Amino acid sequence: IEGLRLGKYPASLKFNCETRIEAETNTAATAPTVQHNLKKIRSSCPTITVADAMTLLYVAHNNGPAVMNHVLKKSACSQPSMRGAVASYYEARGGNSRGVSVAFGLKKHDYGRQKVVGALEKMGVTDQSNIYPDGGKNPAQCPANTKKRVLTPGEIEQAIGGNVQPVGDIACPNGDGKKIIAVGDSITAANFSYASIIDASCDNVEIVKMAYPGRSASFVYDQIQNRDFSAEGFTDMIVLAGVNDVNNAQRGLQRIYQKAHSENLRVVAITLTPWGNYRTWTEQRGQMTHTINNWIRGRANGHLEANDIIVDVYGALGAPGNPDALNPAYTQDHLHPNQAGHEVIASQVAGAAL
Repeated sequence: IEGLRLGKYPASLKFNCETRIEAETNTAATAPTVQHNLKKIRSSCPTITVADAMTLLYVAHNNGPAVMNHVLKKSACSQPSMRGAVASYYEARGGNSRGVSVAFGLKKHDYGRQKVVGALEKMGVTDQSNIYPDGGKNPAQCPANTKKRVLTPGEIEQAIGGNVQPVGDIACPNGDGKKIIAVGDSITAANFSYASIIDASCDNVEIVKMAYPGRSASFVYDQIQNRDFSAEGFTDMIVLAGVNDVNNAQRGLQRIYQKAHSENLRVVAITLTPWGNYRTWTEQRGQMTHTINNWIRGRANGHLEANDIIVDVYGALGAPGNPDALNPAYTQDHLHPNQAGHEVIASQVAGAAL
């Protein structure tokens, strides 16, 4: 239970590996992400084998959730089509995605596959015909090799929360020809961010990220001000920034919007996300968050043009009964959306802008 409540490993846990946290706690900390990905895998591939399902979980971990989503979209539920779909993800991006080549992407997949097959053999899992349909632990397939009591599915669900709502397939029917630059801070920079999810889900859209964890909206502007986006063929700019300098964010956001318009890019302006339970949140900063969001909703004092898109994600991500905080199902640290939270953002951006 302690591990389950810790949340996603490793990004938000800051574990000190020298302490050698016990295996059960360490493994349990991955449960929310594993459960979320496994539900997606079983929904897309209901008859997938144990080995193939675990391979896809490894792809999500090692190659990234965007690659897993691409494989599922291709309905590549078994080998060798699964491996081929991994290759096609990188091939569709010119043979290189964020520094990962086709060959290296396949190497990541093959390493995971090798680890999975070896682990299953070591555990004596002989029946790989189907991943067990009822969830929980199947003693016949995976004998407990621990001194601790195995948690029931109900205990697991209670510890990690079952409030993630399905967002459905993310599609971009109006995205043909769109080349999008997504600018922002750590939320946009995440490997499983909304931008990465849209990029993986919509073959007719290309998204490039310029995102700087921990930085202000003004810093983001300083990084983009000298880049010639129109010459590179960009058509749109997604903007999600401001929480790191919430008291002074409007000036930076205004300059980012102006930069996009100076190059004839359409702006997709996303509201700030809830962050009410984070350690640096105060009532005053919460009020400024609302001030900025109302400013965006009101079209930013004329700095958002008629064809620009406003995507208001604040309400969709808020916690029941506490809308100024992120829903616990969508975060592990109260500031950054997890993969499920990013899927909500991706769905809203795609639905409004693409």
